[in-house]
Amino acid sequence: MKAVTAKPTARREFLRTTALGAIAAGGLGITAKALGQSKPEEPPTASGNAPFPAKLTMRFVNSAHFSLNDVSNMLREEPQLANACVDWGGGDFETALGASSHMGRRDIASILLEHGARKDIFYAAMSGDSKVVTAFVTGDSDIVKVAGPHGLTLMYHAVFSKDLDLVAFLQSQGAAVGNNDIEAAVMAGSYEMAEWLLDNGAKYNGSPAFNGKNGAESARENGSERIARLLESRKISD
Repeated sequence: MKAVTAKPTARREFLRTTALGAIAAGGLGITAKALGQSKPEEPPTASGNAPFPAKLTMRFVNSAHFSLNDVSNMLREEPQLANACVDWGGGDFETALGASSHMGRRDIASILLEHGARKDIFYAAMSGDSKVVTAFVTGDSDIVKVAGPHGLTLMYHAVFSKDLDLVAFLQSQGAAVGNNDIEAAVMAGSYEMAEWLLDNGAKYNGSPAFNGKNGAESARENGSERIARLLESRKISD
């Protein structure tokens, strides 16, 4: 299997631009109307149903990063949104399940699955389903090099599982340990995982993450003083 990776996207820039993208998506219709242009017809689909509006799918996938309440309400109105996918460009495709998976939001992933979202290896890694991950990787070890949404790796997703055996297995199969994997460990609130990452190739230099704060600051904000002190004790110079 030939590994195909999406061009990595800076997390901070991605989260900043998604809101702008939603505004832009809505603005396109206004611009066309102002110019007297008719809205192009949606292409037919295999099911014969019209695709969901891009603005709606973008809002749903954005919500799947953070808001269980918004996702629940939107699914109540339209259950088929569970498999909504956004094309961010450059080969970066993201489903709602993909969004919840790389944020470690098992609660959001759970309700998506209840509505028929399609499981994938990135969700399996995040949720700690080692049997599924092992089966995939054993069948084709190159899959550890395939990137998920925004270029985030399988290792990054697996960090959320807090399963040290799982991440060690992925590393043994060729998965690299990256510096941004520490971000996932901080979000997961796992001291043991943060320590394992630092012991196995990850470097912490105190650079801001997607939320504008460095790992130690985010850890303290999440009530993980122990993780904050670990990161500060292992900080390296740029």
